[in-house]
Amino acid sequence: MKAWFQNLNSLDWWIGVVAVGIVINLVSAYLKGPCDRLLSAVSKRWATRTEAQRKARDERIARLRASRDEQTFALIQALHVRVRSVMMILLGWVLMVTSLLLQKEPPTEHMTLVRLILMLASLLPMMLGFRDWSDVMRRRNEIYEARKPAA
Repeated sequence: MKAWFQNLNSLDWWIGVVAVGIVINLVSAYLKGPCDRLLSAVSKRWATRTEAQRKARDERIARLRASRDEQTFALIQALHVRVRSVMMILLGWVLMVTSLLLQKEPPTEHMTLVRLILMLASLLPMMLGFRDWSDVMRRRNEIYEARKPAA
């Protein structure tokens, strides 16, 4: 700790701090323009994509509002996706629990590899299941929106 305080009192340390500060300032001034252009382009793409998604959602709601048969079909599709979601999440949990139960086995080279593969393989169905669950919630909200009276 004493060496650190002595370092703070040395002229070399302060010259280094000032030099690094100047270099950082010059580099940031040089990179400001390209960074601003890049972030502006990303922002425009984000806004365009959001607007397209909003229009697509409004079109789906209008189509659902037009026909009770479409609403029924959308509910059946949502139910199918929900069942698939639950099955994928359960598959992921089964793979993960299997991997954890195999830890009680003696650690051999092959068993360690099998446990690692099972653990990593459990992530894919879980992620797909949670993505499907999110899709179900989006579909459900659109159906509920379509059932409300038009404003």
